[in-house]
Amino acid sequence: MCSMAKFHSSLLRFQSYFALGQKDRWTTILNPVCSKVIGNSRGKQQFTPFARFSVRGKHRSCQSITPPTRFSGQGLSDLSRVTRSCSGNQAQNSRFSAHCTNQDLLLSRGEKKGEWAAAEQETEGDCSGQDIDCKKNPPFLVILVTTEYWQLQARTAIRQSWGKERIIGDKRIVSFFLLGTLERQNKSAETRIISESLKYKDIIQKNFIDTYYNLTLKTLMGMEWVHHFCPQSSFVMKTDTDMFINTFYLTELLVRKNRTTNFFTGSINSKDHPIRNKVSKWYISEIEYPGEWYPPFCSGTGYVFSTDVANQIYIISPSVPYFKLEDVYVGLCLDKLRIPLEELHSENTFFPSKVKFSICRFRKIVTCHHVQPSEILMYWNALQSSQDDECIGAGPAE
Repeated sequence: MCSMAKFHSSLLRFQSYFALGQKDRWTTILNPVCSKVIGNSRGKQQFTPFARFSVRGKHRSCQSITPPTRFSGQGLSDLSRVTRSCSGNQAQNSRFSAHCTNQDLLLSRGEKKGEWAAAEQETEGDCSGQDIDCKKNPPFLVILVTTEYWQLQARTAIRQSWGKERIIGDKRIVSFFLLGTLERQNKSAETRIISESLKYKDIIQKNFIDTYYNLTLKTLMGMEWVHHFCPQSSFVMKTDTDMFINTFYLTELLVRKNRTTNFFTGSINSKDHPIRNKVSKWYISEIEYPGEWYPPFCSGTGYVFSTDVANQIYIISPSVPYFKLEDVYVGLCLDKLRIPLEELHSENTFFPSKVKFSICRFRKIVTCHHVQPSEILMYWNALQSSQDDECIGAGPAE
C-alpha cells in the first residue's frame, strides 16, 4: 500500500469514497478525473457528501462529476476516504512508489433531482514527487489560498511574492492553493493544472465542483489536509487569490501575540444577519438558516488561526449542518466549539476591502482585498525595496 508517509502534494485528488475492509488513505493522481456514473440510486433521501457506497464495477469512459452544492440538514463527514494499491518497485532513492493504480469511488449526481450514484475510476500515474515532512521541518504558518482553474496569473504573482516559501526570522512560511474540479470536462485545463502542479507542488485538490457556493468544501479540504499532514505547524491562514498579504507583519504580530491554542483572528463580523433578498449573491432562505443573526465570524477574505483550531473544526464538522457561505460556516463551527474571535492588534490590520497603496500604510496591514496580480507584485516589490526607509507619522490604514 502507498502509506501516508509517502504522501506528496503534486496533485491531491483526495476523492471521497469508501472501500470495504480498507483503511483511510490519501492519494495523488496525475491524470484528469475519469469516471462513469453507474446505478445505485439513493432516491430523495438527504445525502451526506461523503456517504459510504460500495463498488459496483469498472468503467473507463469520462464525464463531468457533479457533487452537491448544498447539503441541507446534514453535517460534513470524512473528506478523504481513499484506498490505493501499488505495483512496481520502489523508486530508487525515493520514499514513493514509482507506479500506482488506484480505484476511487467518486460521488456524482444522477440526472434526476435527488438521485445520487456511485462511480468508480481506475487511473495509473507516477507517484514520485516532493515529500512534505512537517515533523522534521514544521512550518510556523501554512497559508491556504482558494483558487480556480483560470487564475494562473494570480497564482504566479502570489508564488513570486507573499506566497513564496521563506524564513522570516526563524519562522518558516509555506503556501498551498486549494482547488476543486471543473463542472464540465476540459482536458486542456486539466492538463495545464497537472503540469503546474508537477512544477510547483503546491496544489491541493479534491473532487467537488469548483463554485463559489462550494467554498465551504474547499476550506474544509484545506483544514483536513492540515489535520492529516501538517498538525505540527503553529498557525494556518485561509485567504483568496485577489488578496495582498503582508506575511512579514503577520508573522511579527503572531509572535508578539504568543497564542498557539484556541486562537482565531481576522476581520471580525460580530453582528451580521442573513440576507433575505433573493437577488443577492449572499441570499439565505429561512429554511437554510432560520435564525435572525449569525454567530460572530471572520471575513473569508483572510483569517488566521492556531493549528489546533483547524483540527477541532475538522473533527466537529460532521455535526455542523452544511452552510454554503464558508466564513459563516466556520463561525458556526467556532460557536459550537466555544472558541472566541480575537483581535490580532489594537489597530485594524485585516481589510476585507480595497486599501489605497502606500509603503508606510501597507507595512502595518495584514490583508488587503481586490488586488490584481500586477498590483500584488508591484506592492510586494515596493515594500521589499524600501525596508530601510523610515515612515514618520504614518497612521493606520483606512
